[in-house]
Amino acid sequence: MKQTSLPSVVDDVAVPRQVAEWKLDSGEAQVIAQALAQEEAIVVLDDLAARRCARALGLRMMGTVGLIAILTRRGVIPRATPVLHMLREKGFRISTDLIDEVVRALGDGTLCGRGVPRWSLSRT
Repeated sequence: MKQTSLPSVVDDVAVPRQVAEWKLDSGEAQVIAQALAQEEAIVVLDDLAARRCARALGLRMMGTVGLIAILTRRGVIPRATPVLHMLREKGFRISTDLIDEVVRALGDGTLCGRGVPRWSLSRT
């Protein structure tokens, strides 16, 4: 596996009013507030309301599945398929179609259904 730096722990920042108005959980609100305080930040969000808020504020975002796909492409994790199945077994809601789309795109394993691309990086 390739060497990568680990994420750092950051102090909370004040959540701007335009984020607080969305009444998100504190974790999602903090992720968005941190991103607004930085240039070129990409937020990783799976909560639908948080994604809508980030989109409304013009932030670049991706979901957990997109992050796993990128880490696989970069060689940080060897294969996405086992990680995706483990997440699903642990209660993370991910459709068979989405798993199949990632498997197809990465050439990463055996398909278990049909899918439509939804996991790539998005902006607005």
